[in-house]
Amino acid sequence: MGIKIIGILSQILLYDKGYTNKFKFFKYKNNPMKIYINGQQKSFEATEICLTTLIEKLALNEKKFAIEYNGEIISKGNFPQTFLRDGDKLEIVIAVGGG
Repeated sequence: MGIKIIGILSQILLYDKGYTNKFKFFKYKNNPMKIYINGQQKSFEATEICLTTLIEKLALNEKKFAIEYNGEIISKGNFPQTFLRDGDKLEIVIAVGGG
């Protein structure tokens, strides 16, 4: 009864001969974290990322914007305490001035 490694990609595919004779899928620990920003998937080499850090990475510091996090509006005062995890969804709306 052993486990035989068949192949390694973004997932590790293991075949357990002695137990089920079926393939089992396990996510590889070092897969990048994926979050969705305005419907587009973005990957980060982290298990979580602070919303403030993401705003800096997206160069939004000097802009006026609102963020919806998994369906809820997040106030700017809560950005430092808000940590994004794999699968989270953000909608970012940037205010545009004009006349």
